[in-house]
Amino acid sequence: MRVPLDGDEANNNGNWRWIGSVGADPQPAFRRIFNPTRQQERFDPDGTYVRRFVRELRDVPDEHLAKPWTMSHELQGKVG
Repeated sequence: MRVPLDGDEANNNGNWRWIGSVGADPQPAFRRIFNPTRQQERFDPDGTYVRRFVRELRDVPDEHLAKPWTMSHELQGKVG
């Protein structure tokens, strides 16, 4: 718990196991796939969290923030 900036022991322990498909519950693996793109689009649509904690994406335009690899090479160079 010394490394995560938003660490919470009770929450992280269960979630990390669940995402890693080593949870104790009988859920099929396809229900455990973590999709960071979808999470960002649903829960951080304006990019407040992403821009704060992923500095490399700070200057990425909103329309590309969840999928920065869709930017042109020119735009990638412009935003660093």
